Amino acid sequence: MSDNKTPMMSLEAAIGARRSIRRYETVPVERAKIEHMIDMAKMSPSPKNRQAWRVRILEGAAKDQFVEMGYTCLQALKETDQKFGSLEISLHAMKTAGAVLIVYNPFDDDIDYDLI
Repeated sequence: MSDNKTPMMSLEAAIGARRSIRRYETVPVERAKIEHMIDMAKMSPSPKNRQAWRVRILEGAAKDQFVEMGYTCLQALKETDQKFGSLEISLHAMKTAGAVLIVYNPFDDDIDYDLI
């Protein structure tokens, strides 16, 4: 039992009930709700309990620009006969979603995440 007296779901039930959503509603999720979910996720365990990840929320024109850059990369990969895995499916999901969350490690010196 949890503190609020509701029975806890078993691990097996939680894993068995898990779903991956690929088709999104067009109803936008309030930014405050997204930020709350991110705050809760930030408490997840991490190596050495550093919680080194950061999250950038992309919506509107910023999301559209990010997805368009992805499609540009996809086209370049196709033109050079390189493998691109499930990138096309992922880009479509991002295009139809109301927001895209970029989760990154700011301690990685190879990428300037302020550009995103």
